[in-house]
Amino acid sequence: MNQIILLVGVVIMICVLMGRVTSRLAVPSLLIFIGLGMLFGEDGIFRIVFDDYGVTETICSVSLIFIIFYGGFGTNVKEAKSVAAKALLLSTLGVALTTGFVGVFVHLVLRLPWLESFLVGSVIASTDAASVFNILRTKKLDLKYHTASLLELESGSNDPVSYMLTVVFIAMMSGKAVSLPLMLAQQIGFGLVCGAAAGRLAVWAMDRFSFQIEEGNTIFAVAMLVSYALPQVIGGNGYLAVYLCGIIMGNSRIPEKRNLMHVFDTVTGIAQMMIFFLLGLLATPSELPAVLLPAALIMLF
Repeated sequence: MNQIILLVGVVIMICVLMGRVTSRLAVPSLLIFIGLGMLFGEDGIFRIVFDDYGVTETICSVSLIFIIFYGGFGTNVKEAKSVAAKALLLSTLGVALTTGFVGVFVHLVLRLPWLESFLVGSVIASTDAASVFNILRTKKLDLKYHTASLLELESGSNDPVSYMLTVVFIAMMSGKAVSLPLMLAQQIGFGLVCGAAAGRLAVWAMDRFSFQIEEGNTIFAVAMLVSYALPQVIGGNGYLAVYLCGIIMGNSRIPEKRNLMHVFDTVTGIAQMMIFFLLGLLATPSELPAVLLPAALIMLF
């Protein structure tokens, strides 16, 4: 336990110190964190053997909750309204088409079976919210035609379709029956309802109650991330719910909003470091040459 705490502390310090260096390089800092994870991994300098996917999933899921919530919190609804239809089209039909195109390419070029090919397509079809939010916010890109809002909105809402397609193809590969329309309705419907309800409840409570403890609003806002868990329990998409909850709270008048932004800005920064460091730590560079060519071909396509 002490070794784990020491490792986490050292990694965070290194990531923060490297932030000053990576800001001057034309390379996304998240790639640096993946490389740092590989450096600590079993093929790296420190030879840390780590293959606990359960712990990784838990840490990454919690980290993504904060990242996606803060992404919604910082989304300007007035700017996003003009691109909402386009973002929805990209996050649904765009993800489905990408899955199909990549699946056909993998089958015809790499000779994988159809189901495995479409599974590869469904896994990589959605943009990574952590990367999109990180690059757009840290680089402060002044993109024309509300493109930043379009990318943020699409990135925060495309998970249900990608998740649904992934589950469907895994179920088909294992011989299980699954209802595509029912899954889509549950994922999006429950996600939207739970996210909207949690966001409205949070705004109402923070506007009417004065918390007696210091930073009570911040603690309450963190507690409202339960909007992720509720739809997950009943078959909805938690990330969509927490993103919508963030949008509602971020575009409402709530007390101490500036303090909330400072807190979530710090927490999401650490969360992004942890996610990509763990992905690098899980990777085994010595095994990568065997899949490097097919992976590169898929990437280029």
